[in-house]
Amino acid sequence: MDLVEIDRRGAVAHLTLNAPSSINALSDAMLAALKARLEEIAAGDAKVVILKGAGKAFCAGGMISRRCSLGARALIRPRVLC
Repeated sequence: MDLVEIDRRGAVAHLTLNAPSSINALSDAMLAALKARLEEIAAGDAKVVILKGAGKAFCAGGMISRRCSLGARALIRPRVLC
C-alpha cells in the first residue's frame, strides 16, 4: 500500500492520501511520499493535480504524536514541502 497513490488520466494527475486509519494525517512518511509524488508529476506532462483522501475524510492535518515529540516549537513553525 502506497501512502500517496497516483492515477494519471491524460494531463490530470489524481493523488490520494492513503492512510484512512489515521484519517490521512500528515506523518513524516506521508509528507515524504507526497513530496515524491509531486516531484514525479512535475517531471511529467500533467497540467492539473487533484488531491483527495481515502476513507471518510480528506486529511486530519499534522500528526499530533509527531508534533508532540518535536516539542512546542514544532507547533508554531509550519514545515514547507517545496
